[in-house]
Amino acid sequence: MRYVMCGMMVMLLMAGGCISDQQKISDKIEDGEVALGGERYDVAMSDADDALHIGQSAQAYYLRGRAEESRPKPDDQIAAADLSSAQADYQSALGLHPGQPLEARCHAGLANIAFVQNDYSTALYQYTLAVDNLDRPDWRALSLYRMGECQQRLGHFEDADRTFALVCQEYPTDDIAAKAQAREMVHGFYVQIGAFAQPADATAAMRSAKNAGLDCQLIADQGMIAVRGGPFSTYTDALHARAAVAAQFPDAVIGP
Repeated sequence: MRYVMCGMMVMLLMAGGCISDQQKISDKIEDGEVALGGERYDVAMSDADDALHIGQSAQAYYLRGRAEESRPKPDDQIAAADLSSAQADYQSALGLHPGQPLEARCHAGLANIAFVQNDYSTALYQYTLAVDNLDRPDWRALSLYRMGECQQRLGHFEDADRTFALVCQEYPTDDIAAKAQAREMVHGFYVQIGAFAQPADATAAMRSAKNAGLDCQLIADQGMIAVRGGPFSTYTDALHARAAVAAQFPDAVIGP
């Protein structure tokens, strides 16, 4: 009888330890989410690391990924490292099969990273996996809008028009609806190297751009004269065109 009671006590202590570890993980994640909301990204990452030292947790991986994705990027090298780390953390979270809505949040995180990296096919795929199960309306609205941007940048203009129309339909009072409406029926991209008050300056810039390989036009734009090249059928084509003149016109932008 004594051995049975001792065995039961050991089992209870072990069970209590497991519960205690789970509670510690939960507490660290809760602290980290508060830090993330306050833009204290290093604190959020530290809390996520503490949770992961205790045990595997999809929520902890997601928390660390969010902090890595969101924190300021002083230069391109740090940005690339942060995004690569965040990508790995989101994938680690998904590998633990977290269920919804955390699964959708991880897919949205992967989509955001792919979008920044100009990988619009991957971003569109990941947003599609995420959008119907995101648990915050603002996240769903942004994901829908980004889906439209991806479709547009891939040259799928009719699909993009339908997606932007859906954003306007589902979120008519949000600021994002105005942005979506402005992108409807846009079926091409341009590279604008600058806007000038004086016609002579605009003409000189146009000639310089043409010498660099970008065929441009002069466009009246809110009292200024814009110098634009295009239209280009895909965003990638516009990126290549901007790269061709980047040395001479480093502030060139792609529109719309």
